[in-house]
Amino acid sequence: MPRDSTWDEAFRSSPFRLRFELGGETLGIEAPVPRFVQAYGRARQIATEVFEQSRTVWGIVAAWPATAKGIFPPAPEGFQALAAAGFSAPAKAQWTAPPYPGAEDEEAAAVEWRAFDLTENLAARDVLLWCSASYEMEISPKAQILAYLADLERGILLRVYDDRGMDLTALTPEPLLHLYRARTEWLLNYDRERMRTAFE
Repeated sequence: MPRDSTWDEAFRSSPFRLRFELGGETLGIEAPVPRFVQAYGRARQIATEVFEQSRTVWGIVAAWPATAKGIFPPAPEGFQALAAAGFSAPAKAQWTAPPYPGAEDEEAAAVEWRAFDLTENLAARDVLLWCSASYEMEISPKAQILAYLADLERGILLRVYDDRGMDLTALTPEPLLHLYRARTEWLLNYDRERMRTAFE
């Protein structure tokens, strides 16, 4: 179970990372609904496929307070906004740490982190994916959060960073090989050479 800020250390240097295009290059900001629908749909599809064999799936979430500077301020505190969006799961652990390693200036301020067991809670999983994909879009509901889905037993970490894309990281290549082959048309073009080196 994730318990502190060291939970993702093993993933940070792993070369086994797939980078996916979610919103799509042909769907611009002038078509927000189709772009969001595609981004959210792809994120759900990838999450379903990669965690299909998982015995435990964690939601690991950092939330900013209501006073945080956001793209669409003012916004409620992150966990309150998640609950308002329909997220319901008991926290199994919580801690305080900066949102990113090496964060500077206002980003260096510690935020609250919580870990949730989402193994049997697809609705809560989908709320995290929704709020991540909608973070920089005029789509509601939304929440000021940084969210990961993780299978720590199999060494898999998923993060949707916004409607543009997502990172899927593993400690070994095997858990991601089927997605590398089956979803090749969704991979980011500019990072294909690095992914080819890692997975072929």
